[in-house]
Amino acid sequence: MTDRHTRFLRLLMGPAGPALLGALLYLNTFPNGFVFDDKTAIQENVVVTEGRVREILGGPYYLGGTAWKVYRPMSVGSHAAVFLAAGSRPWASHLANVLCHAAVCALVVVVCRPFLPGPAALAAGLLFAVHPVHTEPVNYLVGRAELLAAAGFLLAWRLAQMDRPLAAGAAYLLGLASKENAVGLPAFVLAATWWHRRAGRNGGRGQAPPLRVYSSMLAAAGIYFILRRRALGTLEPPAWTEYDNIAGAAPAIDRILTATAALGRHLGLLVWPARLSADYSYHQIPLVTS
Repeated sequence: MTDRHTRFLRLLMGPAGPALLGALLYLNTFPNGFVFDDKTAIQENVVVTEGRVREILGGPYYLGGTAWKVYRPMSVGSHAAVFLAAGSRPWASHLANVLCHAAVCALVVVVCRPFLPGPAALAAGLLFAVHPVHTEPVNYLVGRAELLAAAGFLLAWRLAQMDRPLAAGAAYLLGLASKENAVGLPAFVLAATWWHRRAGRNGGRGQAPPLRVYSSMLAAAGIYFILRRRALGTLEPPAWTEYDNIAGAAPAIDRILTATAALGRHLGLLVWPARLSADYSYHQIPLVTS
């Protein structure tokens, strides 16, 4: 075996291996077109098709032809960038999603390395790359919000591990600007570090990031909420109708029960992803009242 082959194998045994596998698995998405919300959020959205920078950075997220009370400029901007480069060609948007998924697969390995032995970190990345639950965000073009939020989340976590406060804060802000579910990163990093230190894994590796790292991430969250307030005119969450979210108008206890049941369902899919759905629209998950 030549040195070139050895270097290539070593490359595959690192973050590049899961990234390549994750990309190869979704090459079959390239012939697919715009479906469901892809049409109104991308193909028919003039903010995207005309590249309206001011509205991308300072406006709400459009879905189904309606302005939602959510702020996702990174996601909208990524769709506009692809549209500017390739026009209304679905394969280009699918390529962007596949590349985002590959990047997230690589970041999983990078983030796991301080906590796990090399083969275990590689196995985590490979499992993430092939897990069927990722078919929705990778195949569904509006799912890029999930992919970009995950990339920002994991990159910020890795930079926090490296004690790079400004860079960690910037990556966290990019994750938040992609989708708001990245907001839990500071608490997650603290909890994960505590758990690994308590478990005594890898001889005490996985030390808690310094306080300045958390301060940088909290500052990034503050900037995001200020920008969101300026764009939407409010910090209140969207007023969901029953058809957008069956629990939206329900009493508080029913909302909590339904959300808990939905979380349990999603966790179950991580273990046994035998019955996936392309669309969780009205009444796909019934209201839980007891």
